[in-house]
Amino acid sequence: MGPRGSALICGYTSYHGLLESCLADLKKKEVLTLFCVLQSIVHWELRSFVHFINLFLHLLTEKINLFFSVVLTLAGMG
Repeated sequence: MGPRGSALICGYTSYHGLLESCLADLKKKEVLTLFCVLQSIVHWELRSFVHFINLFLHLLTEKINLFFSVVLTLAGMG
């Protein structure tokens, strides 16, 4: 995705354009493009957290199944 791809994903308002032109003037550049890095980081962290929760629930389910398997075996029902 190119430099304008983040505007498609994160949105682009007149304030973004004004900030870009002011920063370009400050840096004495013809054009300056903003990138939406923060949203990408937040999105990645959220995906990592969801993956962690899924892994935790999977392991918890395995432990619960093992526990009931042992209980049923000890009770003579397994």
